[in-house]
Amino acid sequence: MSHRDASTDSANGYWPLVRSDYRIRRRASFPSTRQAITDACAVIFEVARECGYSADREPDLEIALREALANAVIHGNGEDEQKRVYVRCYGCVDEMLLVLIRDEGAGFDPGEIPDPRDTDRLQLDHGRGLFLMRALMDRVEFRRHGREVLLFKRWSGDPSDASESVLSQVELEGLSPAGLWSALDDVTREEAVRSVYRNGSGGGKIEADIAIANALRFRPGAVKKLPLKRRINYLLKTVHVDDSLASTILLALHLNGRVEILKGFLDHLGIPQEDGLIDEGYDIEPPDAGALSEAASAIYQRFDAAKVDLYLAALVALDPQTWGGLREVLASERRN
Repeated sequence: MSHRDASTDSANGYWPLVRSDYRIRRRASFPSTRQAITDACAVIFEVARECGYSADREPDLEIALREALANAVIHGNGEDEQKRVYVRCYGCVDEMLLVLIRDEGAGFDPGEIPDPRDTDRLQLDHGRGLFLMRALMDRVEFRRHGREVLLFKRWSGDPSDASESVLSQVELEGLSPAGLWSALDDVTREEAVRSVYRNGSGGGKIEADIAIANALRFRPGAVKKLPLKRRINYLLKTVHVDDSLASTILLALHLNGRVEILKGFLDHLGIPQEDGLIDEGYDIEPPDAGALSEAASAIYQRFDAAKVDLYLAALVALDPQTWGGLREVLASERRN
């Protein structure tokens, strides 16, 4: 996304809020037995019900959870009772549930799992678990080389709003950072702004606070004393977001909350990076169309398509000279 001299914070957050925003939390670990699948589901459902998850939708959630847990117990740990399955749950009342399930196995590449809907695989079971998880949850992401899966479910408002592709809202030719920002849905905008304020005293926070101060005609020092919630609200509703600030926000969104997408894309292209930042001394040249298409295909297989759409569109908006070839990749996604 950018070179390492960029002013931003390291990635450690969970989509779409920082961990402190999840008021209900549980941690548990289980032996790698089939009974543990049921036991872990029971713990997760305790959190889901505290968060207000409706009973009529519980069957869908249970199917997705059982598939994820079975993947950890049976395929990840090989039902070795000496290995543990670790479960973490985070929830907000009447809003959302986030579950992370991690095993101690060797890991796997989700991108290598074939689509069970292919005509030559309709009679086979392999791959159906991942397909069901992705179909029943709002977000599914694999981390730690496939040893950890993140499952996210929102039930405040329409969950489909969070998954809508930005490609339906923008023109790729001449796309600017501010234009891309203006096309984002409210959920993604809030996620992005929260990313700016995650960890430490990076330059992104300074730029955001100055923008708030200018909009409100406050002194910058006074803005720093405002509660975080108010600063986020001002950025979302009051501040005019120009190209510079939009670039900062988009960088923070991807480097803080979506860094695995960046790492997967750059690694596939053979571009040296650390935590999603291209090595400062690396002289990057525009990749050829074939390499871009293959790298994009790789991350589309591993991550949520709407998130990948936004990341690739952000590359085009932030650095069209280097990444302009992605316009054709995104145009193809739009046609599909």
